[in-house]
Amino acid sequence: ATTSHDDIYLTYWSAQALSDSSKIINYNGEALEQSSSLLHVILLAVLHRISGISMPVLGVFFSAMMGALTILAAWRLAIFLNLKAAWFVALFLAVFPYLVYASFNGLETSLVAFIAVLLVYSVLRFLTEKVSISIFHFTFFSICAYIMARPEAIFVMLAFLMGMALSPFIRFLTAA
Repeated sequence: ATTSHDDIYLTYWSAQALSDSSKIINYNGEALEQSSSLLHVILLAVLHRISGISMPVLGVFFSAMMGALTILAAWRLAIFLNLKAAWFVALFLAVFPYLVYASFNGLETSLVAFIAVLLVYSVLRFLTEKVSISIFHFTFFSICAYIMARPEAIFVMLAFLMGMALSPFIRFLTAA
């Protein structure tokens, strides 16, 4: 399955317009965010304004960097989980066709994958370690980034939080 051929242009137009005018506008100049990832648009706009690199080149480079960061974050998560073959997690992801494809298509998929790994890592740290302000900030940042990365993420997070809230009750029922 391939992505729609116009998705990339919708995202790059929004990012270019935000970089140039400091406004989120669509192709017609209306105040409307049209891409599938607000966070992706914002990050591309900031990087474009700082670097001046053309948006198509920047978009592919950014996706590739997010793919590489996804691999590193997953490796770090595997170490945190005390997996004996944490290196295998990194190797598997490095050759996994879907991540490789997503890392070079210029869209937000590798960014979302990176944020999802960070989210899992931050929530596990929040649940298993003594809560500190840095762990709280890391978890909060990860949740906010995930919600900004995909429009449906708010519903995913609500379902996740409901599951977390219900887990003690479910454990009680299954233990009986």
